[in-house]
Amino acid sequence: MSESDQTRKRNFGETDLTPPKMPSYKAGKLLEERECEEAFARADSAFFLPMATLVPALLKDSSCTVSETEPTLILKELLKKGMINEQLELTDDANGAKIALKTALTAVRDSNDIDEQPQHTPTITPHEPTPMSVTDSTKEITENLNKFMSLDKAFRIQVASANTANSKRISANEVAILRKNFEDKQLKLYMSKVNMNGINAKNPYELAQGAKRALKNKVEELYRHEADSRVTNCSLKEIAESKYLNISSILESTKVDVLGKEPKMDASLGYKTIPICLTFPSTEAKNQLKEISKSLAVNSKDSFPKAYIKQKEKILELFKKKANLAPDTWVKADVRLGRPEAPVCLTIQTKKGNTAEKWSTKARVKILPACTWGRLTDTEKGLHITGSFTVQQ
Repeated sequence: MSESDQTRKRNFGETDLTPPKMPSYKAGKLLEERECEEAFARADSAFFLPMATLVPALLKDSSCTVSETEPTLILKELLKKGMINEQLELTDDANGAKIALKTALTAVRDSNDIDEQPQHTPTITPHEPTPMSVTDSTKEITENLNKFMSLDKAFRIQVASANTANSKRISANEVAILRKNFEDKQLKLYMSKVNMNGINAKNPYELAQGAKRALKNKVEELYRHEADSRVTNCSLKEIAESKYLNISSILESTKVDVLGKEPKMDASLGYKTIPICLTFPSTEAKNQLKEISKSLAVNSKDSFPKAYIKQKEKILELFKKKANLAPDTWVKADVRLGRPEAPVCLTIQTKKGNTAEKWSTKARVKILPACTWGRLTDTEKGLHITGSFTVQQ
């Protein structure tokens, strides 16, 4: 094998792999001018305008194309041609599934970022054995074998070194993805039992705004005295420490998404409700609203990445077996991100149920990347969890 054959990159035809293909999208209902303007006004311009240049690449396998080049006009053209609906969603031509334009553009950007990265391939130099003949002497055969074994040893060292380098790089990427997954979820909070009576909206955006107004009304009821106070009768300190102003400003800067098509009647509550997801500007803002969720008569729950739910359940299962907890003990587990260099750990806390007792930290378990967790056997999973328990009495 020549040196040029060793260094030449293979093409897709030689690898027997299927090239990645961008999904094709189809046009839907054409929107009127007024509907286009309203949908455009609701769009996240800070995200879409810089990403609009990726639209041609997104639609390269679709029947519809865009002729505009200015970012604002590209988005309007997509709306007018029916390529995206009022909720800024694309329609997959294969199965009719709805895909958010934001999600599709992000996938194109991530794909481009990967393609543009410099490729690192460790150098491995294979060696062919020297041809031997039946007429060769024993000495010549021995020398050839020793030479080949020496070269083969160097080759195996190169392979081991390349595997080690790749393993470290892959592990670093897996850990970075793990931390990013939890960082993205740290700012999200799920809420249910929001009173949606009197809100007759149909599309997701208006439902979300209705849910936000419902929460604001509950905050106003909770802090009625502060809400009705005149500013002229309050000191600057009282204004700065006002719970009503603080929570209201948090809700104003919080993004609300509904997790359903329409509110449904809850017989036990006596009013219509719909689950929502709130995305906060900071973890401090999230914690402040979470603290008063019971006073607002709503349920709240932290968001946890789906890829790690089974790992969390396994950790809790083994912890309960090891800790021998009393029947009335409550147990909760959540992730608190520390320093960037610190591992991501699941913190387990317990307390006696229905008491004013504070939650007590009992164990911390290192969370593994989802792909690493999937490669382990049940026995290896159990050994990892029990071996990393730091149970505190």
